[in-house]
Amino acid sequence: MGDGSYSFQERCDVKTLEVFSITADVPQISADHPRIDRTLADMVAAYLAHGRLILISQVALPDFLSPNLEERVSTSAATDGEWIWGLWVEYYVREYQLNPGDDFLRYLKDRNYVINDVSDEAAERARAFYLA
Repeated sequence: MGDGSYSFQERCDVKTLEVFSITADVPQISADHPRIDRTLADMVAAYLAHGRLILISQVALPDFLSPNLEERVSTSAATDGEWIWGLWVEYYVREYQLNPGDDFLRYLKDRNYVINDVSDEAAERARAFYLA
């Protein structure tokens, strides 16, 4: 699109971000999950925090790295038109500098960490994919 908005193409290779794995139906974050430096984590978290919301949830999860903290991790989801992520990814990047993935980091660097507007159509397709 020429207006600076990302388009979300219908395809099977939609890119999603994750920082934990599911083992026996329980989310887990590996102790050796790769980390990024604080400056990069702040830029990545800012980008993720400004994604277009595609699912708003009132449910909060506990912090899996500090289970004594009250439930504070959002289960809402967002997109930039190319990638989809749960807001927990932004939380763990911001709080613990967890690496959201090298492909995503290259993608952000290529875009100078600037998120563009996401069209309503692109957000709707992302929501449909996410909920499928």
